[in-house]
Amino acid sequence: MKQEYAYDDGMEGYKAEAIGLAIFESDRLGRKVFIEAVENLEIEQYQAEINRALGIA
Repeated sequence: MKQEYAYDDGMEGYKAEAIGLAIFESDRLGRKVFIEAVENLEIEQYQAEINRALGIA
């Protein structure tokens, strides 16, 4: 029996993660944030703080 996965590749997982990140970004900025803006790294204020703390920014 072939095992099926919810995501075909990393990009699908990244898009799914962008939904949650958009919520955090919206809260941080106090305004609407479009998921596409998070996917395209146009908005990453919330994530940038995490990246700096981890030394990857």
